[in-house]
Amino acid sequence: MRVRIPYTFTAHVVPLKKIKEINSTEGDWLTADLKEVDDLDAPIATEWTDFKGETFQTRWHDGSHWLIHKIYDEDQNYQLLSPDILSDMLENGNARNPLSVGAGSSLRELISGEIKPFDKANFKTVKETEQEAVIRRIHDQIADCIIVENQVWKRCGEPYYRFNRLRVEKQADGRVMRYPEVELLPKDGEIYRAHEAFSADQFEDYVDFATGNFHDAIFVPEEFKITVLVPESISFNSEVAALHSTVGDFLTATAGDLAKKSTDFIRSWANLKDGFELATAQKSEQANDTLVELAKIVVEISPNKSEYNVDNLFKTTERWNTRNISLDFDVTTTI
Repeated sequence: MRVRIPYTFTAHVVPLKKIKEINSTEGDWLTADLKEVDDLDAPIATEWTDFKGETFQTRWHDGSHWLIHKIYDEDQNYQLLSPDILSDMLENGNARNPLSVGAGSSLRELISGEIKPFDKANFKTVKETEQEAVIRRIHDQIADCIIVENQVWKRCGEPYYRFNRLRVEKQADGRVMRYPEVELLPKDGEIYRAHEAFSADQFEDYVDFATGNFHDAIFVPEEFKITVLVPESISFNSEVAALHSTVGDFLTATAGDLAKKSTDFIRSWANLKDGFELATAQKSEQANDTLVELAKIVVEISPNKSEYNVDNLFKTTERWNTRNISLDFDVTTTI
């Protein structure tokens, strides 16, 4: 799909017949092609329903998940972004589209002609502009959008689960239902506080584990589960994320209290810190296994094993020891 994208930027210029430099809002258009993909090349990978009953899906294409782009109004009502709607937004200077860069007011001034297309000849001196940086940003945004089945989809992170402790409901049989949330990993793959995060294809295993170790009872309605339609699309290693985030949280939370601790605890804490830095730098199975052993030592010598951070550390080491280990070699047998 061919698109003409309006954008604005700041330029540091000296106007004609002037000697003083000013900051000027400038604008221009960028013409580019938005990639159109067949649904066979971008199949539905995962789908889930949130606690409000809204259904979500991701597609799998070019090594990434893609989430359908929605445009929300002030009342949080939304509509799906089709190519026709996108074209209208670009033509009208609506800044809520996923491609333009610039405030809505300046984009509309560009389209109405109040802001003329940028031309160095219109100034005595052009000292510096943000134009190239803005153009690079637009190209990045174009690369993060595809059109599938007449809808615009944006590149997103790996879907993963976590249980929201704030949404709980007691059932008639006494069980507690905790509503899960599905979140998307940021591009760098890091998760904040991933103690109980797990990937879509681990749902059943995790509920079995969590029921016995994290909560008195967990009941998740069928409609809230993630359905994995393209299993090879799941790449999030939730055990590593949980291990690293829990150890990092523990080190941060306890650093200020070391003066009150025993020499053995301080020594084990320092060893854990060194192991954490090595594991996050190397990203190897051996370094992670070493980190787990160092965490176990800290738990063993902690004076209060029920303390929140110590308890999380213990649960995460237990989780690491019961994780599913993928095989990196061919186990098929030829007869």
